[in-house]
Amino acid sequence: PDVAMKIHKSKLPDQAWIFQWFMSFFLYSFPIQFVKPFFDYIICRKQFAIVALSLGIVSVLEAIYAKCKAQINLLSINI
Repeated sequence: PDVAMKIHKSKLPDQAWIFQWFMSFFLYSFPIQFVKPFFDYIICRKQFAIVALSLGIVSVLEAIYAKCKAQINLLSINI
């Protein structure tokens, strides 16, 4: 949310950062064997594939974050 607010306040157009972020995320975070099918999907589906994949990734990460946060809260209550 903080990064989203900064991007929104700066009025940076989405076209200026989304593709670069997405490509960097995949190139530097995963092995090439994992990344290849995603690039195939992006090439076949054009620009909307990036949005669909990004939303899916964010949804999964959000669920993981919420689970971790709940576990941390549970641990802090038991102390």
